[in-house]
Order: sequence, then structure tokens, then C-alpha cells
Amino acid sequence: MGAGSNPPNGDYRSIGIPKFSHSTQRSTYPTSTPTSASSVALRSMGAKSQFLRDMRKRLSADQMEVQRRAHLFVARNTTLPAMVRHRAQLALNSLNNGEGRLGAVKNRCVETGRGRGVISKFGLCRFQFRLKALDGELPGVHKASW
Repeated sequence: MGAGSNPPNGDYRSIGIPKFSHSTQRSTYPTSTPTSASSVALRSMGAKSQFLRDMRKRLSADQMEVQRRAHLFVARNTTLPAMVRHRAQLALNSLNNGEGRLGAVKNRCVETGRGRGVISKFGLCRFQFRLKALDGELPGVHKASW
């Protein structure tokens, strides 16, 4: 590899950096969310489009995770030459512009599409969580009494 060339597709194995074998992403919520527009039963079309946009962002962030982590590893490795680290940082900066950013992902209620007050473990907003808990639809959840 020449002094002025980038590694092809962010592959740093040629300079001694191991390839990641698994994704180290943060856990996605909820585990069984529908991804097609027909299977999402939200109250309004606006909520449905927001939910689908969020799902698309999650998928994009998931696909870019390994590449982003590889660039980050190289950019922060102080044993590598400064030029290699700089190129990795530039590649990392170009990855952060699209929907693949981890910060672009917003937890939304899978029932209503609400973006605030979401209990991430269940993927429901606080009001839907309360309704489902009172109806007994959430296993292991019951009203506290003491």
C-alpha cells in the first residue's frame, strides 16, 4: 500500500489491524418490531412515517456499525502513523453525515409513534405501558402495593 493511498473500503488489515468479527452495537429496542409499513398499526399516518423513518435509521446504523468502529479504532490508535490516523478520522467524519449516525436513532413507541416518555425495555410510551400493564398484557408487570 502506497503512502498516499487509502485502504480499500476501510480495510485496515493490510497494515496490521484485525477485522472485527462481530458487531458491538448497543442493544436495539424492541426486539420484535415490525419493519414493513403494512404490519405497523399506528394511529396516524404521521406516526407511521416517523416510526418507519426511525426503523430505517436503525437499520442503516446497524449496517455501518462495524465500519464505523474500525475507523474509530484506527483514528484513536496512537501507535499508528499520523497520516493513517488522519485518513481514518476523515473517513469517520464522512460516515457521520447520513442516517447511519447512532445519534439519529430515536426511541419511539411502537403503538403510537410517540417520541417522548418511551420506556425502552418495552418499546412503549408511558401511557401505553400503563394501559397494557393494567390489562395484564405485559408479563411480570403489576401494580406496586405495599
